[in-house]
Amino acid sequence: MVARRFWDLHSQGWDKMRSQPTGQLWIAGALDLLTAELEGGGAVLDLGCGPGHHAVGLAERGFTVTAVDYSSSMLELARTRARQAGIATVTFVEADLNRPLPLPAESFDGALCISVLQVIDDPAEFAREVARTLRPGGRLLVEVGLRRGALSRDSTLTGADRALNIIKQQAARLPGALLHFDPPQLGGLVEEAGLAILTAEQVGARYLLLAQRP
Repeated sequence: MVARRFWDLHSQGWDKMRSQPTGQLWIAGALDLLTAELEGGGAVLDLGCGPGHHAVGLAERGFTVTAVDYSSSMLELARTRARQAGIATVTFVEADLNRPLPLPAESFDGALCISVLQVIDDPAEFAREVARTLRPGGRLLVEVGLRRGALSRDSTLTGADRALNIIKQQAARLPGALLHFDPPQLGGLVEEAGLAILTAEQVGARYLLLAQRP
C-alpha cells in the first residue's frame, strides 16, 4: 500500500516534529484533556499511535495503553521510545484502522484519535468501532485539522525528511486526498456513533472534541 509505505518512510520526520517543544506542549495538552477525569491505571487506546509520544505519555501517567498503527516503522520507533523510558505498560498492535479493530468490546476506559480521522476511508464506521471498544463512561478524544490541507509542518527538518514533508503538504491539497471536517460535522459523526459530546475547542487550525460513551 502506497500510504503505508509513505508513513514508513516519513516515520523519522514525524517523530522529529512531535519531539519539538511545541509538539510536546500540544501532546501534553491533549493528554490533560483526555485523562482529567480518568482514574490512573485505567486502560486507554491510542489509535494511529505513530512514534508513540502519546502512548508513552499516557503510560507515564499510570495508564495501561494499547497503541495501534499500521506502519511498522512507526511502531518500531514507538517500541524504542517505550523501552528508553522504561515503560512496560504499552502493548503495540499493528493493524489497519480501515478494518474492524482487533480488540474486544467494552475493554477501554479511554481512547484518543490524533490526526487520523482525515485519512480514514469510512469515518462513521470507524467511530462506531471505537465506541464499541469503550466501556460505559469511557472517553474519546478526537483531534482534526480544520484548514484544508492543514498538516504538521516543521522548518527544522532536513534532507529526506524535509522532502517527504513537502510531498505530504502538496499531496494534501489534491482533491480527495484528505477528508475535511468542520465542527458540526465532527460532532454529528461522534453522536451518530452513540457518544455524547462533553467539550470541544479550537486551538489554531486544530479542533479537539471530547466525548463519552453513556
